[in-house]
Amino acid sequence: MTTGFWTSTRAHDPAMEYRFRVTISGLTKETGADFVWFAKTCDKPKLNNPILGKDEYFLGSWLPDIKQSEVMDMQPITTVLIDPVEPHLTGILMKKLAKASESGFPRLDGESLSSIFGTVTVEQMDHSGNPIDKFELVEAFPISVDFGSLDYSSSDFVTVTIVWEYRTIKGFAGVGTPTTGQGDVSAAPMSDPTLKAFVETPPPTVEALKTATDEDIILRGID
Repeated sequence: MTTGFWTSTRAHDPAMEYRFRVTISGLTKETGADFVWFAKTCDKPKLNNPILGKDEYFLGSWLPDIKQSEVMDMQPITTVLIDPVEPHLTGILMKKLAKASESGFPRLDGESLSSIFGTVTVEQMDHSGNPIDKFELVEAFPISVDFGSLDYSSSDFVTVTIVWEYRTIKGFAGVGTPTTGQGDVSAAPMSDPTLKAFVETPPPTVEALKTATDEDIILRGID
């Protein structure tokens, strides 16, 4: 029997946009908080499956030779943060960019930039404040930092917009029962087999490729 969102008694509300939490581990010390309480908006991960050969046609065929790619394309994630002044977000970000440049700004050390900002985590919360799902951006680093704009005619908050790029994501599904409404994202990542797309598979080693057969590579992959 199908139940509607608002036509029956439910233990859980549907996921709501305003119930979320963002954590940037590299800002914890400066902000004095475990999470970014001044986050205004944040994207959840966006995955794109590129199509190959979309505009390519076989001779005499009216249909394109469409093929799916073998690697999901992970789109950048945007966070919009309000500058609370205490702590001074703009100043904190400027110091971190300067640190990543090793006093040679605007030149940056890419590895240093990723380590300085640490892990970026996005959590969707339920009506009781428990995590429903959680995404960790692996090796995240900013590709755009917009310190906002000023306007005499506006009474809006000044916001800082950061666009994050990352190598892959780790996903965690909330664990619990609808009757209790409790969620626990401390479980092992991707315990749900339907979410294995988020698990990163390391590339084969040179030693493994030397001894592997075609069947090993095609059917099972190389560990």
